[in-house]
Formats: sequence, structure tokens, C-alpha cells
Amino acid sequence: MSSSDAPRTVTPTGQAPRLLDQVRSLAVAHYGRSEPGERFAGWVLRYVVFHGKRHPHDLGLAEIDQFLEQLAQRENDPLKAIEQAREALTFLYDEVLHVAMAPLPFPTPPKLLDRLRRAIRLRH
Repeated sequence: MSSSDAPRTVTPTGQAPRLLDQVRSLAVAHYGRSEPGERFAGWVLRYVVFHGKRHPHDLGLAEIDQFLEQLAQRENDPLKAIEQAREALTFLYDEVLHVAMAPLPFPTPPKLLDRLRRAIRLRH
């Protein structure tokens, strides 16, 4: 099913809901609570901003890999960040955009010694 075939709800103003609102509402419907939706929306926002505010429908596996590689190099806890971002992006493409994607890449996080050097540099 392509995204144009996906059922769309319409807001009272007559416009389709915004992407982050769709992520939140579908996550609440899927999980029965708001926490995953807020977390997913935060990761989707970071992904969209990282790629110059391009719509995720226009992005593919190469762009997802770039985003996840950047997380692996810059986050304080790269494993947690990569797992959460992968979960959010999988939900985005599967449940919101209805775009079939190959399994998302899992970048190699930096080695412990590299993470330690970075932490020492930041804290002097």
C-alpha cells in the first residue's frame, strides 16, 4: 500500500494532520499510552531536521544510515540512542507512511576508548 492509498483523517480545519501528530496518535492507538508516541515524535523530528527538513517519504535507507551513524558518533549513550531511533523510524515507515523498508541498518557504535577520550575532551 502506498502512502497515497493510506487512510487519512482530516482535522477540523480541513487539512490532513501533520506528520508528528500522526506519529503520536497512531502510537497511542497502537500502544495504548502516550509515552511511546512522544518519544517516537522526538526521534522523527531529529531525523527530519538532520536531513534539512525533507519529508521522510523522500528519504531512504541511505539517509537512515547517515542519521544512525551520526547518532553512533555523537550521542553520550550511542547504543540506547540507536535502538530508540531505529524503533521510532521503523514505526514511522511501517505504521505511519506505510512504506516497506528493508531491515534498518545498525551502525557500529564507537569503541569504549574512543568514547572515553571524547568524554575527557568535553570535560577537560
